[in-house]
Amino acid sequence: MALSKKDKIQLGIIVMMVGLIIFKLPDFVRFVSGTTQKASSGVPNALPALPENAPDFLKAMVMQVRSGTAHPHFNLTQERALREQQALLKEQSWGRDPFFSIPIDESRSKKIEVTDSSELVLKAISLKGTTAMAIINQTVIHVGDEILGMTVKSIERGRVILANSERERVLRFGGMT
Repeated sequence: MALSKKDKIQLGIIVMMVGLIIFKLPDFVRFVSGTTQKASSGVPNALPALPENAPDFLKAMVMQVRSGTAHPHFNLTQERALREQQALLKEQSWGRDPFFSIPIDESRSKKIEVTDSSELVLKAISLKGTTAMAIINQTVIHVGDEILGMTVKSIERGRVILANSERERVLRFGGMT
């Protein structure tokens, strides 16, 4: 007897559901009954040592578990949560977050080593809110930076204005004007 496509799909779904029930039924029974997977090993020092910078509440909970005076509802799930907290604290003890954004100091003065003003080439301009920056000769500059004795006066759409005490120059895409 040949099965139609619809019957094959229904049979596949039924087989998957039976498999899911077989593999997940023990977990469901444990969840409903409120029991844990394994009994405690009975070793009072089962938890690893806490780092020095651990929060006080975590230290107090670990001491209660080790002394056996923990709350009656304290179970292995909470003990596992404590271990995860300890692991998290251990991971975080490595220091500064490398992805932490360091604010740009607008008051700094950057000097670009160029000998001839014809060598200055404007590559890009970025305007975002009140922050403006440009790329000149593969170097990022901001308002106030210094190039060939000239200070970046302003960065506008399509041009960068450089000025010193004697003159003012405009740098556009392709070169100086």
